[in-house]
Amino acid sequence: MAPPKKKTKGNVAAVDCRNEELKEMNEECHNEVPKHPRNAWIFFYQEQCKLKDDDSLKPMSMEEISEKWKALGDHAKRKYKKKSIRSSEKYKEHKIKLDLPKAPKVNTFISRTQLKAAYDRMQELDPLQVKSVKAMGFGGILELTCTKLDRSLYEWLVQHFDPVSLCLHVHGKDCIITPLDVNHILGLPCGGQRVILEGEYTGIHELCLRHKVGDQGSISFDHLHNYLMNNKKDDDDFKVSFVLYIMGTILCPTSEFGVNKHFLHALKDLLSSVRELDWSQFVLKFLAKGIQKYQKGRKVIRGCLLFLMVHLLTLFIKSKFF
Repeated sequence: MAPPKKKTKGNVAAVDCRNEELKEMNEECHNEVPKHPRNAWIFFYQEQCKLKDDDSLKPMSMEEISEKWKALGDHAKRKYKKKSIRSSEKYKEHKIKLDLPKAPKVNTFISRTQLKAAYDRMQELDPLQVKSVKAMGFGGILELTCTKLDRSLYEWLVQHFDPVSLCLHVHGKDCIITPLDVNHILGLPCGGQRVILEGEYTGIHELCLRHKVGDQGSISFDHLHNYLMNNKKDDDDFKVSFVLYIMGTILCPTSEFGVNKHFLHALKDLLSSVRELDWSQFVLKFLAKGIQKYQKGRKVIRGCLLFLMVHLLTLFIKSKFF
């Protein structure tokens, strides 16, 4: 048997160099595929930047690193060039994966519904105010105790609701939703005159001034919140403010942080007509239109998602979908 070769300093250096290359190749194989191939200079620059973390070494600027690179001989640059070649090969191998069509963008779910804030305000109402709310036909809202949205359930609901036919598709069965369902769940007036949010500005000018309509044409939630929290009267201003607040936070939330002034058209003859309006149909149509726009790409869902959730649970309790 031939005696083992004696290791020389040159052989040891060559082995160490090769081991270092293999180590670097192994690390690169576990790295993410770069968006673009990297050249030798980039690998050298990244290496020098890592050395900056060593407190024993003086940090170098980009210009100093560049000068250091230029001063390197061809032999010293070889390992960085090898890294660059491997980077290009790795990029080419995975280019097909990079060119695959992107996954369809998932529509982001946003709702301005403020159940907790509305619930807290309703708990602070004076007994006379509660009586006034019931007299307007909105007493059912006072019975709501839900204070949190179930995001995953709402997303599922809007995917299974047909806003044109007003039909909810669950477990292979269809259930058409009507204004009577809204009346049953939310206790809103059902039947009567249609809610109209249009008209001459002169008809609501005084109300706009009294309820602080902003430059964007809406009454802010902050204003309504503070008014309801600090006012204990049961006058017309309270009634209008309460209906506006409930519309904006629960029944007809939009993308705004307030309530559109157009709602004042329906409330200008508050004492004589608000109870006679078909709020159940209005809330249902508002929700259907909001879901329809969301399904077409709008990020914010307008409308009373709370009704849709409670209605679904009611159907399960009645065994409609079993």
